[in-house]
Amino acid sequence: MSRTTQNCLTYSAQIDSWSLAHATVNANTTANPLTGAVDADTLVDTNDVSAQYHDAQQNVAANNCQSGKLYTLSVYAKAGTKSQLCIGESVCGAAMTFDLSAGTTLAGAVPISCVFWRIVPVSGATGWYRTSISFIAGASFTPYFMMCSSGTIHYQGDGTGTTILYGAQLVQGNWEGDYTTTSVTSAPYGLIFNVIPDKQNLFLYSEAFNNGTWWGTSNTTLTANSTINPIDGSKTAYTITDSSDGGSTAHHFYGAGIAQSFANHTCVYSLYVKAGTKSQIALAPNQGTTVTLFDLGALTTTVLSGNPLAGGIVAMSLSGWYRCWIRYTQGTSGIIRNYICSGGATSYTGDGTGTLYIFGAQLEVCNVVGLYTQTICAPYNYGARRGFAL
Repeated sequence: MSRTTQNCLTYSAQIDSWSLAHATVNANTTANPLTGAVDADTLVDTNDVSAQYHDAQQNVAANNCQSGKLYTLSVYAKAGTKSQLCIGESVCGAAMTFDLSAGTTLAGAVPISCVFWRIVPVSGATGWYRTSISFIAGASFTPYFMMCSSGTIHYQGDGTGTTILYGAQLVQGNWEGDYTTTSVTSAPYGLIFNVIPDKQNLFLYSEAFNNGTWWGTSNTTLTANSTINPIDGSKTAYTITDSSDGGSTAHHFYGAGIAQSFANHTCVYSLYVKAGTKSQIALAPNQGTTVTLFDLGALTTTVLSGNPLAGGIVAMSLSGWYRCWIRYTQGTSGIIRNYICSGGATSYTGDGTGTLYIFGAQLEVCNVVGLYTQTICAPYNYGARRGFAL
């Protein structure tokens, strides 16, 4: 495993040195989650006469930004009297809201312009989470951390609303990176690496979606070996096509059950997808109750139901292919569904021509998406993941 340090932000652990909007900062109020030193800061809302935004933000030097590149913004956060935190970047518009009391994305929150989004508990630091979003950079950066109340980022503060923050970081890469403290100068150099040698895939027949014993369909048909796959270029990917519904709406999906029970474990499910005549797919574990929609045209994710812990879209080297993934807490049902979507919905009126291309389903008991491993009649299990890989 190899990595170099990077942090494009200044004053990463001194939120009181950031620009503040309808907020103040009490410095060095709480033990930080990494070393235990009492230097985490408390963000406090102002006493307002009307609804306002309450945040800390920083304008990042232009030479630290490469337009069109993938960046990840993160911060360690802990609930104070406010437990909802929106982290975002105002130039490209990326944002996601997290629930620091539940350790999940806020119920019903929609990730905006995010390629990935994550909330991970910090080991040994009760109540602390590392929250992050990954996004495609615009011409400049203005990252922010904004307190929320009752599910809204625009509320009337009373001067007592608080959230505890530490260790903001901005890196060019697809994960948060090891935290690097900065002061008056940033540390913008070097890419972030994290390679995973371990492999795991608990799905059976991960590339044989027409295996009727394992996979099932509803209002869809599957065509095997219809296009080249994104892994080795052989013609083994499938086309999934919706049904003609005669003017009524229907769900169009295929799915499978997992071979083992992992109830209450954190799992990651992933699937390689390419747009056909349709460009939206929803990954839906827990028998379709935990649902995230992936838009392959806009490269965005939208939580439709449940409380997934994270999700993302990763571009593959073969043009048009993406790896979509969702991290979630496994419930008692082992069924995972994959919905063709239209207009942001999992139910629509099919006409028999709506298509997507699919390949390589994978399920892992871990908190990150690992290297893809093909399975046939038995799962492949060589230990839990230790990082992030594509």
